[in-house]
Amino acid sequence: MPSPHFSKVLVFGATGEVGSAVALEAHALGAHVSIALRDTTKHNEWISPSQEHAANLQRISADLTDPDSLKRAVHDTGAQAAFIYAVRSKDTLRGAITALRDAGIQYLVFLSTSQVRTAGTTKGDIRSIKPDHFIPWQHAQVEIALEELEVPHAAVRAGFFASNPLRIYLDRSSEPKQVNLLAPEVPHDPIDPKDIGRAAAAVLVNPRLYASGYQGEPKKDVVYLSGPALLSQTEQWEIINRELVAAGKPEVKVNHITVEQYLENLAKLHVPDVVAKSLAKSMVETRALYAPEDYEKSRGNVELLTGRKATAFGEFVKREIPRYFD
Repeated sequence: MPSPHFSKVLVFGATGEVGSAVALEAHALGAHVSIALRDTTKHNEWISPSQEHAANLQRISADLTDPDSLKRAVHDTGAQAAFIYAVRSKDTLRGAITALRDAGIQYLVFLSTSQVRTAGTTKGDIRSIKPDHFIPWQHAQVEIALEELEVPHAAVRAGFFASNPLRIYLDRSSEPKQVNLLAPEVPHDPIDPKDIGRAAAAVLVNPRLYASGYQGEPKKDVVYLSGPALLSQTEQWEIINRELVAAGKPEVKVNHITVEQYLENLAKLHVPDVVAKSLAKSMVETRALYAPEDYEKSRGNVELLTGRKATAFGEFVKREIPRYFD
């Protein structure tokens, strides 16, 4: 294996489904990986103790809303590059980005969203996204901060998480379990969060920015990631129920709901109103996002970056059934 461009990396969000995959893949690519946690004793449901030990992951105390902790983490680990994600902060992570840069981080990979491409008044202009479309706006603001602070970075603009139907929308409190679908026939591009993490790790450890022949912006690499097929929610749940039956488990009852009911359901889950409305908008307005000329490029990027084909939705569901239905 060739030596990694960055041999020491710092990964935030490693107790989540994407960050955990970033950490493990970065190790597999030859980097020494430190994982930044607010609570270094926190249980990690995505990386087992044996995996953590085998990958020699170093737990370090740090918080993206605490710049001083970031400086300490970089100094203590000697990290050269870091993976970050959007968290709620008054300055849209400008303080965190500045602290990481000033402490010695040379390059950042930011987990963004593909929604930023079409959420603004002008396609592709992240500065034209309005705050009322909160999710893409929040991510766009971090991308803008990275640009204005002149930090070399990759914006990994990921599509619809394949875990969303199970993690967010499945009602596990009822028997039989049920799901309430808004806009069931609208297409989405479900992508395995592990594929997102692996691709992000590839550009974290060996950035395309520094590869010979790179022709993009000098300090910004934009990476769009989509799943291998466009599927409506109806099609997604047909696949989920088929895999449940194959596993000897009861099917999930599928209901169709209005926008008002969708917002009410998210309110019960204590999702902030501004986030809920942005989610509703993203569930309904996807056709521009998956324009053929854009989707055909983005769906091949997982394989391009990792050397492995993107996970089919059915395979993802089969793998995750024990997590959500046992």
